Amino acid sequence: MPVSNQYKAVFQTDGNLVLYGPQGAHWASGGSGSSDSQFSLSDTPPYIELLDASGHQLWVAVKACQTWSSASGPIQAFVGKYLCVTLPSGTFELESPIHLRSGQSLVGQGKDNTILRASQAKWKFNGTDSMIVSVGATRVRVQNLTIDAAGIATYAAASTGMTLDQLAMINGRCSSVGITGPGMVITNSVLAFSARTTNIPGRGPINCASGNFGGVALGAAIYAQGTGNNYAPLIAHNRIYSNVGPALDDNGVWGGNLIDNDIFDNEGWAAVSLYGASYWTISGNKISHPADQPPQPYHSQCARGPAGGHSAAIMLCEDTDKNNLFTDHNVIKENKVSGYYGILSEVAYVGQNPSLVPKDNKFIGNDVTGSVTGCADSRQDQWLPNSDNWSGNNCAGPKTSK
Repeated sequence: MPVSNQYKAVFQTDGNLVLYGPQGAHWASGGSGSSDSQFSLSDTPPYIELLDASGHQLWVAVKACQTWSSASGPIQAFVGKYLCVTLPSGTFELESPIHLRSGQSLVGQGKDNTILRASQAKWKFNGTDSMIVSVGATRVRVQNLTIDAAGIATYAAASTGMTLDQLAMINGRCSSVGITGPGMVITNSVLAFSARTTNIPGRGPINCASGNFGGVALGAAIYAQGTGNNYAPLIAHNRIYSNVGPALDDNGVWGGNLIDNDIFDNEGWAAVSLYGASYWTISGNKISHPADQPPQPYHSQCARGPAGGHSAAIMLCEDTDKNNLFTDHNVIKENKVSGYYGILSEVAYVGQNPSLVPKDNKFIGNDVTGSVTGCADSRQDQWLPNSDNWSGNNCAGPKTSK
């Protein structure tokens, strides 16, 4: 940026620090828009701060991490003050969620060293509770620690705008991660042991069906909820295993990327389940799903294939055209998968509405060796012109429909 007296910085009444130049506003801090924000200058990092009326950081010129300790009081109160918080090594019990806001970072000393664990005695679950929460937030980062939901918190981490990196997210009452909005990134992490029944002292057996939420014990390592919303999550380079339910259960979220994950030994109707989900890329994954699992329990039109009702490693499902719950224009490529059905794209049957099947999907270069039925799809002669495209797949197995 050229040095010029034509530029000036203004701390505005709406809480923004704005740099004005000859062409107008050149840069803005993106403050809260609150008239009671405060402007602070110092000769040490972060040098320039915007604070709310309670002294909590809204923006800093240099993100200087502050280290929490047990002597600092509750983690939530400390996190509320600073945009970057470092947690020391140790195991720390939570009685309630940690809420993170836009721009915040929470960093541990490694997933084997820093452990946040839900209190089995004191945690209150309500079906949407999560140990780490970021509702409506953007640019949130959680890194280098373990989040242990202890079978009592519904999620380890959930909501919007979070990058979850180099974490272990385990023992969710229902799921490791909940996706309810845009900007969710899950990378280089372990997601395991969700939705298992946990015998909790004084509270008895607890699982995803407890508390009148869900009605069934099935959960998912990652549960994504939308109504044709282009939330575009990124899920890459993770190990996802031993969950009572799919590794990914997508209910109406569009535009995601599931790339280079190792997915194995999960339960339920599919390892990867796309329902009402379009414009996903599922690429380079290694997916192994036990062949003895039951078919889809919630959507009867998706519970069958050419060999009857069985589970699948990858399942595409559609049974309505309401709320943009289409399962179209997905790209499934270069995965190595096995299950009863390796890839099942909802098989059409007599009497089915021809518009309510997945279509215009591409299946390219997948190796489905080891599946009982390698690849199954709606018959193209029934549903032209909107048909899926299969090319270069190794659909080896006793029975194949493609």
